Parts: sequence; structure tokens; C-alpha cells
Amino acid sequence: MQLSDVSNAGKSNTDMVRNLVMNTLTGNAEQNYRTKVEGKVLLLEAQLTIPKRIHKHHQLIGRGEMTRKDFFALPDQKNITYEKAMPGHAMWLEYVSHLWSALPGESNSAQARASLLVSVDMHGCLITVSNARNASLVGVSGIVLQDSVRTFTIVTKTNAIKVLPKDGATFTTNAHSIVIVWHGNGLIAERLTRAKANQLAHHNKHHRGGPRNKIPKIKKKGSYVATVSIDR
Repeated sequence: MQLSDVSNAGKSNTDMVRNLVMNTLTGNAEQNYRTKVEGKVLLLEAQLTIPKRIHKHHQLIGRGEMTRKDFFALPDQKNITYEKAMPGHAMWLEYVSHLWSALPGESNSAQARASLLVSVDMHGCLITVSNARNASLVGVSGIVLQDSVRTFTIVTKTNAIKVLPKDGATFTTNAHSIVIVWHGNGLIAERLTRAKANQLAHHNKHHRGGPRNKIPKIKKKGSYVATVSIDR
């Protein structure tokens, strides 16, 4: 295409726009065109938006990544099903494997594994009630949708939503041929201690120069929260 062709094409388009606008404007069309339209850019069609290329990184998912994705936010209970929760359970298994993979070979014992479960994120964990104050709850199994201080909210295989009290209860989980027993009272105590520590840390941060509160230490041993049995 010659330069003159480009110039003529541009002039033709300009004339077309001018004629279109002149036929649309009311009043003194010529004056309105010169003051409001001439020399300005007009968008006559929706511009094409080119999406940025998305790069997916295949890597082990840690607790921070799970939280960032908000994958385990409690959905509408009317629509959630066990099948829809299954991908969350797969992520939880990968998450726990990632935690345990950090252990050196000689320290990869049941006790060492249990110690890493003290503050584990339970969302997506498949639990079964093995002991409870309410005997009718024993044997109930499902995927954790919500983990509060004193209760678990789960979805069962029959798509029922149930709230399980932690107080006085124990729960079991199978993770890659490893049986985890969760102690409800220990889970409650750990959550309360951690919440108190966070509260005091926040207080000390915003009251510098004043009296500082002693932050309670989080227990490192995991036996009061969970015990682990490794199936060899």
C-alpha cells in the first residue's frame, strides 16, 4: 500500500465520521462539530481486550497458598456437596505431605509428624468421629468445611451438613496410610492459646513504651492435639 493510499483512506474515514455526526447534531451542526468533535478521538466500536497470558506454576501447596486462594471458604450450604468438597480434600492431603516432607529422614517419626500438626489448617481434612459425648455422632464422617474454636462443620457423603463439637471428642483421619487421631480438647486449647497470643502481640505492637504483656508460649509437642500411627 502506498503512502497516498493510507492518506486517502484516513481522509475518507474522517469525511464519513463528519457526515455521520453532522446528520446527528441538532442546532448549529457545523459549529458544534468544530467545537466538540473535530480533532478528537471517537470510539465507535468496543475495543478488543487482549488477556494477559496466565502462567501456572505446578508446586506443592502450603497453608499460605491455600488461605490466599480462599479455596476452603464456607460456601452456600444449600449448594455444597461432598463431591464439590473432594478437590479441597485432595489439596489438604498434598498440604500435609508438604509439611511432613520438611522433616529430615532420621526425624521422620510418628512423634515428629504429630508435632507439625499442632497448628495445621483443618479445612479440607476428612475426619471421622471415633469418640464423642453424644454417642449418636460416633462414626459420622465428612470433609471439614469450617473449623471454629469449638466445632467442626463438615459435609458427609450423603451431602448432609453437620456440626461436630470438639469438646470431649476424638476424630480420626487417614493420610497416605498414616492414621491421625485428633484430640478435641487439645484442638480447643491450642486455638484459644494461639488467639490469646495474637491478641497480646497486637496489644504490645500498638502500645509501645507502655507495660508489655507476656505472650503465652505455644506448645511444641503435638501429642495433646494429635497422635500419629504409621502403617509400615
